[in-house]
Amino acid sequence: MALPPSGQFTTQIASDIHRDGLGVELLSSSGSIVAEVFRCDRDKTVRVSCWSNSVTDDVLAWLLPYSAEQLSCFENGAPLPGINTWPIYRDLNTNA
Repeated sequence: MALPPSGQFTTQIASDIHRDGLGVELLSSSGSIVAEVFRCDRDKTVRVSCWSNSVTDDVLAWLLPYSAEQLSCFENGAPLPGINTWPIYRDLNTNA
């Protein structure tokens, strides 16, 4: 899949044992996490969180299918729900 829009972002995959899942983190050019798509294996959900105005709809249009490809399925092999069902939470009260 292509690089994130405008080349101002990078991604990394992160495991979280406390939340029991795996996430795709979107990092700004300064290395701050500005968004995350998190696959929770405990309750079989996917949640999108954004912490910066730089995460525009165009960026999300790239990030969601990219994350679906990277996260592929839940730990037990069950398929992820469709990306159009993933809730998107925006907390823009941070300095990211």
